[in-house]
Amino acid sequence: MEELGFDPIESMIEISKQAMADKNYALAGQMAKELAQYVYPKRKAVVHTSDQPLEPMSITVNFVDEPQPFPGTKNLK
Repeated sequence: MEELGFDPIESMIEISKQAMADKNYALAGQMAKELAQYVYPKRKAVVHTSDQPLEPMSITVNFVDEPQPFPGTKNLK
């Protein structure tokens, strides 16, 4: 491609610019998505690990006749 003077990145940039000018946002977005991978690395999922065992939790549910709003929230009545 170098011998032909063709730069695919530059070509995608030009396509994106023309697509924006033509208000073809789907194509412009696709070009931006393709170009972004050369600028920003793809993020990987983060896995948290620990040698500590998980501690048991408990949840208490109280049923009341006249519920009150949770402290710090607005009364939505």
